[in-house]
Amino acid sequence: MSSRCASSNSVTSLALCVQIVTFSKSPTMYQALIQFQSPDQARHALMNLHSRNIYDGCNTLQIQPSRLNELVVKNNTQKSWDYTVQSGGPSGSAGATGDLPPPGQAPGAAVPAG
Repeated sequence: MSSRCASSNSVTSLALCVQIVTFSKSPTMYQALIQFQSPDQARHALMNLHSRNIYDGCNTLQIQPSRLNELVVKNNTQKSWDYTVQSGGPSGSAGATGDLPPPGQAPGAAVPAG
């Protein structure tokens, strides 16, 4: 099972996300490690998204290959998600819906429509 990456609309249309881990490296730098379904999809995302802005004039993406061969997601949380594990994630967290929950919302909680 994989999902289109939900954490960035920029990535959504390009590739299927298998796992994602996000973290803040500093107060002004937010990073995400994304494992795609295939190396070709990762290359496609890199070629099409590097140095592009998420919003007009800001939030410029700096994309580079990782030195890691695979991500390891221990728990499905607000900061990490394994889309290959159904209903609950690696440690049985509730509610693997195929989307990384929005910031501030518990995994498996209802998402308001709209």
